[in-house]
Amino acid sequence: MFPIRDLLVRFLYIPTRQLIAILSPFNILSGYFAAWFILYFTDSILPVIGDTVIYNNFSYCTATVVGSYDPNAIEVMPAGNGSQGFISPEDSLLTYTIHFQNTGTYYAGM
Repeated sequence: MFPIRDLLVRFLYIPTRQLIAILSPFNILSGYFAAWFILYFTDSILPVIGDTVIYNNFSYCTATVVGSYDPNAIEVMPAGNGSQGFISPEDSLLTYTIHFQNTGTYYAGM
């Protein structure tokens, strides 16, 4: 379980039928949550005493963590000799083949 973070905003007076939007963007560090991890958000407007419509003072939503993962495979010809793949000066022309693949939970952007 991760710690709960609160954002408190106070208004002394909100006129009737007035819409006020409070945006609080945030960033999650890469690798902090695994793909498909579900984030839960709850919001409430308090106090509800004297409010004639209290159902719209509460909201709840979830968001699923997504991300791309590209385990690309790269091949080179000639492969070279030994574990280090040494090539001779005559083999100065190298041909690379890259196999692109996205196995993540979101598109791979550029």
